[in-house]
Amino acid sequence: MSAFVMVIDDSLVIRKILETCLHRAGYEVKSFPDGVEALCWLNTTEAHIPDLVVVDVGLPKLDGYQIIQQIKVRPALERTRLVILSRRDGVLDRLKGRLVGAHAYLTKPFKTDRLLAVIQTTLGNAVRSAEGARGQGRHEPVSSEAMARSHVSAEVFPPPRHSTSMNIKHREQDCRRMEAIYGRRQRIAQEYEAATRGLTGLASGTAKHEFITRRMEQMGAYHETLKQLVGEQEASRMLAETLEAL
Repeated sequence: MSAFVMVIDDSLVIRKILETCLHRAGYEVKSFPDGVEALCWLNTTEAHIPDLVVVDVGLPKLDGYQIIQQIKVRPALERTRLVILSRRDGVLDRLKGRLVGAHAYLTKPFKTDRLLAVIQTTLGNAVRSAEGARGQGRHEPVSSEAMARSHVSAEVFPPPRHSTSMNIKHREQDCRRMEAIYGRRQRIAQEYEAATRGLTGLASGTAKHEFITRRMEQMGAYHETLKQLVGEQEASRMLAETLEAL
């Protein structure tokens, strides 16, 4: 039986492109112009559970993050995989998608072969996750301190200099800079941990959306101070590195 993919995007052109390429790849497809219509259809008698939902972030009525939250709280949809479509490609944008429960994040414009690869991988990971859960115990979570200390860059932390009075001063400055960088990375990791813990105890809807937004704003502030210390490119690399350890 072919997998059923639901598409939610307010662009008629994108919906038609996705419908065509997914049908050709052997998937069953149903598309909607907004999340409210899609969620209402899921409550009808003709609806059946999607294996995967592709959802645009910039939608009217409910944005993509809110739609994902609505899907995540429905027990019947607990196995449904979620792929975000977005025109934004920042690390924090991807992190927000991860926080709300998306399994993959794809930026616009996209190539159809890339989309199909993401969908195939995401559905394949769902099968492997289910098999792994049956056969193994869960891994222990990595602490925020371990995440913040991981992958220290030689470019950011230079090797020791010769022991002159001037170089001692430079080393002290380097140490203070290292401590500041470590502190920012640790706070980013702590914010993410707090967000993932807090989400499990919140009701769905507005409260959860506001909670995620506040956490993202705080992480964004720490990311900005990290950029002042190491530059924008290195700060983004460090942020991604910290989150990859989760």
